Amino acid sequence: MQPAAKRQRRSDSLRPAYPRRRAVEACQTCRARKTKCDNIRPACGFCTRIGMHCVYETTESDYSSFDPASLKILDHLNAVAADLKTLLARGSCDEPRKQSKAASSASQSHLLPKTPMNLFTLPPSEAPTESAVSNSMISVSPSNTAASESSDSFIDTLGFPTDELYDEKILKWPIFELPYTITPLIESLLDAEANSSLEVYDYANNQAIPTTELWELVDSFLLNVHIKNPILDFQRLRKSAANIIQHGFKWDDESCLMLHVCALGAVSSPYSALLPDDLMIDPLSSSIADSYADIQHSKMYYCEASKRLSIVRKFSLVQIQCYVLSGIYLMFTMQPLVAWRQFHLACVSCQIYFKRQNRDSKWSDIDRSLEQRLLWTALKSECEIRSIIPTPPSGIVDVIYPSMFPSPPSVAWDESVENSEQHSPDEINILKSSVSSSVERKSWFYYLTEIALRKIENRMINKLYCSPQETWLDVPFEQLVDIVTEVETQLSLCHSKIVPEVFFEMDHVGFEDEVKGVLQARFWEIYKLIYRPLLYVAVHAIDPLDSAHSSFLDPRLRKLFYYSLNNCMHYRHRHHGSWFSIRQRFVDCALILAGIKSRKLQYDDSVRRIIERDIAMLRYWEDESPDIKELRSTLEYIWTDVRMRLDMGGILV
Repeated sequence: MQPAAKRQRRSDSLRPAYPRRRAVEACQTCRARKTKCDNIRPACGFCTRIGMHCVYETTESDYSSFDPASLKILDHLNAVAADLKTLLARGSCDEPRKQSKAASSASQSHLLPKTPMNLFTLPPSEAPTESAVSNSMISVSPSNTAASESSDSFIDTLGFPTDELYDEKILKWPIFELPYTITPLIESLLDAEANSSLEVYDYANNQAIPTTELWELVDSFLLNVHIKNPILDFQRLRKSAANIIQHGFKWDDESCLMLHVCALGAVSSPYSALLPDDLMIDPLSSSIADSYADIQHSKMYYCEASKRLSIVRKFSLVQIQCYVLSGIYLMFTMQPLVAWRQFHLACVSCQIYFKRQNRDSKWSDIDRSLEQRLLWTALKSECEIRSIIPTPPSGIVDVIYPSMFPSPPSVAWDESVENSEQHSPDEINILKSSVSSSVERKSWFYYLTEIALRKIENRMINKLYCSPQETWLDVPFEQLVDIVTEVETQLSLCHSKIVPEVFFEMDHVGFEDEVKGVLQARFWEIYKLIYRPLLYVAVHAIDPLDSAHSSFLDPRLRKLFYYSLNNCMHYRHRHHGSWFSIRQRFVDCALILAGIKSRKLQYDDSVRRIIERDIAMLRYWEDESPDIKELRSTLEYIWTDVRMRLDMGGILV
């Protein structure tokens, strides 16, 4: 440390002309979040970024806390404003008035996007018209796919904040009066993973992995899994299957990919129409007992695939395919946290793969189509899990890729297969049925519609779920109306452009076709997300809403309760999204109970049966995932409280 006499004092010429003082006033949003506020007026940086209305407790005319430098700047700005006012006064009086009105309107729409939320990423001057949408991804064909490409980044706000989107957040609504907090989801899943073990099947002792059922498993995969996740090329898959049947499974990329296909083919099953008996769940039954044989059968193939995954070519299309298929299998077996890890690895590998491909000049059409589909499948899979589990993002949303939507695969039946001796007549029939044009078209249109819905949902989440749900009461109701109406318009337009192969009536209940049922559930899920803030406001608003607000709320709350009560997919059917569907039923029941307690939903015997059925459904699956058991227990607690209040004479709140 230098002696005091040798310390050099700072030169007066280097000192600021005005002493600066630390800002003493944070906006209400930053104060509630207990984060640092940059104090930018009239709206701080955080509120501007998330579209919140920024409020400071001090008025704009209170400059008592300003330092001399800020006051000097304000003096200069006032002088500039005065000069500008003088210049405008010399011109037309009407134009300044219009500009002032437009500026005032813009300043009151903090929650609204600067440009309308569209299905695509287009410059503001190229807003999509009806004709443009009709030629878009919902009715895509190889000839018009290129027209949908844009030089801008096609991933528009596909990253989203998840803190306020978790299913458990709804339990913090004051109307539930829950006396305890449930265990954070990630803690439950981590505890389950720590106590789990995976059986190891060893075929190293000169015992080959069986190939006798390979064609059957490939067919099951194509019809039950590939139709919703078309990330493989059929012709390559067919050739790989024929080669493995002839030479057996090896320690290479081809065998690793095929073993993942076999695992999914073994664990998946065809969808059957929902029957009345399926809504009556035996309280003594469980998903593990009903699916034990299929799961054990599939684990044999999955364990062998996992052993080979470490030797697959790094950052190749095959490795990304294996990661995605591994994640899908883990979602089938209710292991969402481990599945996220596989999807995360797929997303990271995608980013490195695209950086390497930027230096390559040769791209085959098959590889281009595959990489587009892999990019979107990995991205949407990560988004789905991160909307429920607080996991870090992979950064894949920052990838800039020229195609806004993946191009359709070119699939055609190879006539030479029938003349070859590699397949029996039964195997050829299986192959023909798997590659039929109707199945491929349905798969492709489902896939594109799912991507479009993911875009709409993520943008909506960025508008409604960036701030704590308590702030919904502070948002001007007109801004909620604008956001809800905008998303409704997008969903309606998207639904109207769905092709006949996968089209469905929005309010129809029960489908024999799984693809149509899944798509309808996705539409309903987004509708429920945009109507949830409206229910929160209707339930918790201190001041009664006026007639204009009620006329907007009432029909949408009726739709919210209708979709929550009638969301009845086949509960016993195991599929890629089973875990999501089960948790969605918990949210639906919570919304129903909030409606009953607030007297926004009329309680009757049919509502009672639906709640008790859903509680039984959660119990049916709870042994496979610890979070489901805790959600079922919490739902039973709230339901018991509501029933006791009803039995006491209808005193609900």
